[in-house]
Amino acid sequence: MESQKERVFSLPFEPYPSQKRLMHDSYRCIEESDFGLFESPTGSGKTIAMLCSALTWLDENRINDAVERLKRDDCMDTNVPKWALRSIEAQHRLTAECTIAYETEELAKIRERLSCHLSIDEGGIHPRYTGKRRRELVSETKGHLGKTTRLQRDKVQIIICSRTFSQLNQYVKEFRRLGALSKNVKIGFVTGRSHTCINESVRSNCHTNEEFNEQCCSISCDLRDDVSLLMDASIAYPMDLEDLRVFGTAFGACPYYASNKNVKDCDVLLVPYISVFNESIRQSMNLKIEDNILIIDEAHNLLSAMSEAQSGRISGRVLCALIQQCRSYLNKNGSTMTDAAKDSMSALSNLCQTFADCKTVLLGNRISKASQVFTIPRFLVALGLESACLHSTIGFLSSDDFCKNMRYFGMKVAHRLAKALPADQPKSVESDASAVYTFRHFISTLLSASLYDRVIFTPSTDDFEIEVFNVSADERFRSMTRDAKSILLMSGTLTPIEEFISLSPFGSDVIIHKAPPVFPIDRFYVSVLAADDQGSTLVYDSNSREQKREISVLFNLIERLSSVVPNGIVCFLSSYTFLESFQSAFERAPERVNILRNKKVFFESRDKNVDTFGEYSKVALTTGAILFGVYGGSQSEGVDFHDGLARLVLLVGLPYPPETVKLRLRRSYLKCRASQVDLPLKRREFYNMLSNDISTITCYKIVNQSIGRAMRHKDDFAALVLLDARYNDEKNRSYLPDYVVKSLSENGNLDNPCYGSAKLIDSLRKFYESHASKT
Repeated sequence: MESQKERVFSLPFEPYPSQKRLMHDSYRCIEESDFGLFESPTGSGKTIAMLCSALTWLDENRINDAVERLKRDDCMDTNVPKWALRSIEAQHRLTAECTIAYETEELAKIRERLSCHLSIDEGGIHPRYTGKRRRELVSETKGHLGKTTRLQRDKVQIIICSRTFSQLNQYVKEFRRLGALSKNVKIGFVTGRSHTCINESVRSNCHTNEEFNEQCCSISCDLRDDVSLLMDASIAYPMDLEDLRVFGTAFGACPYYASNKNVKDCDVLLVPYISVFNESIRQSMNLKIEDNILIIDEAHNLLSAMSEAQSGRISGRVLCALIQQCRSYLNKNGSTMTDAAKDSMSALSNLCQTFADCKTVLLGNRISKASQVFTIPRFLVALGLESACLHSTIGFLSSDDFCKNMRYFGMKVAHRLAKALPADQPKSVESDASAVYTFRHFISTLLSASLYDRVIFTPSTDDFEIEVFNVSADERFRSMTRDAKSILLMSGTLTPIEEFISLSPFGSDVIIHKAPPVFPIDRFYVSVLAADDQGSTLVYDSNSREQKREISVLFNLIERLSSVVPNGIVCFLSSYTFLESFQSAFERAPERVNILRNKKVFFESRDKNVDTFGEYSKVALTTGAILFGVYGGSQSEGVDFHDGLARLVLLVGLPYPPETVKLRLRRSYLKCRASQVDLPLKRREFYNMLSNDISTITCYKIVNQSIGRAMRHKDDFAALVLLDARYNDEKNRSYLPDYVVKSLSENGNLDNPCYGSAKLIDSLRKFYESHASKT
């Protein structure tokens, strides 16, 4: 294998040393068909570096990959002489070279043919004409399609998936910057109808993915009649999601069908999480993980996303709504239905009634709000159900347009029932109308559950919820990816990394890449405040955080910080309950006047539709502001507090998760895996460690996401204050990002945390004075 010095990666600029390391390590991971974890802080240019590395490998291995696939298809006799094998391999190589040369030539012809339709500049790709001239060109070009033949073949693909469309769009932007390296690479955007549909009559009537799917499959839509022009355009030029919709509208073609038909022809596929993690969606989109390279970006949420994709829940209220709809449907349409259809509808209604009665069956006359946990078989036995009846129900729910028709009928029933309710009583028309889709997903999840998954039954005063909870997300991930060529997980923050190592194949080594920050460490000041001015230890846990002393120390600290820190301060508290209690106390606090004199104060809302960040950012960059948010809330992840938006991040306490049923199930699962003698000893020890530390690991995943809100680029500067003595624990520090620990060390705060705020404020004043000219 080539050494790191010999391989050259073609970036359009001189890369950071950390980018060079990331490119070499990710190339090695792909080349050696390994499992890799790549942690690289925000602002480090990891997106373009990872893309450059993957495309470099693809460029160097196209022909070899094609040869290997031709060999695989040959099924040659083992007795064939060596000279004949060499001759056959030479023929395979010639075939591969000719095929790839043809594809390159074909791509150039497509671009030439489409040049009259679009213009390209630094801002991206745009339709060239509008109105009548565009329609004439589209009609003329479609008339010439077919003069060249698109060759589709089995080949290695790079599948890049991420949690957000904004991050997937970022890959398109970086792809365009790679010039010659990306010139002959076909990149495609693959997602569901709800994000790509441009038919306004469909968009106005559909709200969920299921509704879009049912509606699009049942109507005649001119947009999907001829998508060949959009197929060619989106394969010849890199398009993000918005580009697909714009050109779909310009060409009168459906982006969903165009991108779906291009899947096999693409070298790089950009896909949202759910399209990869959900097997039925993956199959419907023709996505194949086997023998392909899987890159998962924003992977810090991977396990929770996997678990959510494989879980399903339904409430008693939704079940009752569906029962009402089934009975009304039978009463209205029973005379025109076949006997088989009536029997199936009655069976559906009876099955819903069985689930609706589970509160009585499981609790009897007892009044309880405590959750109960069942294995899947035990739950079905308790309700007197067999899996066979569930399979037949799924078959019925998936037949023809049943769910779509039922939803429209359900909408009428829900509206009628809503009118009968008092004006001040909350209505649930949309969720009631979509009850059949909720039920179908719930039954599908119940049938696909693994040995380790559990049913959680949670009663309330006038309702209940049944949830099929996916406990074994790591097992599902390994099963899904076991035939992938390589798996690369990437994020700005993967620390604590232990949970992600559990996703690797048993017995395999893991490539762990941790990049240093791109900013000089002297631009980032970190300190732990472990005690008050009297030297008494400070711990902001659920028992003490609202005590008079702790609240007083916090107000006093914020008052002093507000007079020293320029621009914006972002403070994270451990829960919305604590935030609301703190907000109430703030109105009565004597420090309030001085704080408001220095900074305007904002509080994160539970309502995600409230634009707290937008209002805060306007003030923070001018007169200064403080934003109080919640660990794991809307402000703690994915929000860019660059420069003056966060000159200081204050973390109050540690957000240890409550001891919920799900946490106990996860811990129990890990202990069970640790005791399995058929697993490698190293993996059993690892599972045992995870089971003991699951709460702390979960806590620090949230902490580290909050830390990542500040220091967004190489020229940024900020401070981080950790308000809680537990941050000073050596084991706890091991869960913090390396650059945070390094800053603690270089500032002399690693073994000497601040006792009292005077020393802290003095150090911060000097820090900000040293960077005053950089604001």
